[in-house]
Order: sequence, then C-alpha cells, then structure tokens
Amino acid sequence: MDNAGDTNNNSKIFIYTGGRVPEHLKRHITHAIIDKSSVKCHKGVEIVGKCAFWGCNALRAAKLPGAKIIGLKAFYWCDRLEEV
Repeated sequence: MDNAGDTNNNSKIFIYTGGRVPEHLKRHITHAIIDKSSVKCHKGVEIVGKCAFWGCNALRAAKLPGAKIIGLKAFYWCDRLEEV
C-alpha cells in the first residue's frame, strides 16, 4: 500500500498494490475502489459492510466464501451484478 495523500479531514488514502495488508491498517480500511468486473475475497473476510460496493456498476461477480454478514445495501446500485 502506498500513502496517496490526505483528505481535508486528515484521513489517509491508501492504494493497494498487492500482497498482504499490514495488520495495523486493516481496521482503518473502510472503502475500496474496484476497477475490475469481479472481486474475490479470502475466507478471512467475514463481514461485508453496509454500502460496501454501492454503485460499483462494473461489478459482475463477488466471491465471498467466508462472508457471514452482508450489510444493508452492500450491493445497492450494482446494476450488472449477476453472482454473489
């Protein structure tokens, strides 16, 4: 991950470049930008937060094998989504 800068409220923006996310950053990640038509999460991802993929129009498939909780409107306005 690279620090891409600060927003006005001093929160950091990180760009994921592959590999493992450092433990000290995991609890701070609240949003992701997806530029592919599918997303695949490992079994350790148990919660998909509220509005997590809101408006990801390119998203066609989401593989979430470990998901136990999917938040309200997690896939709202994902018009092309065919498989979860």
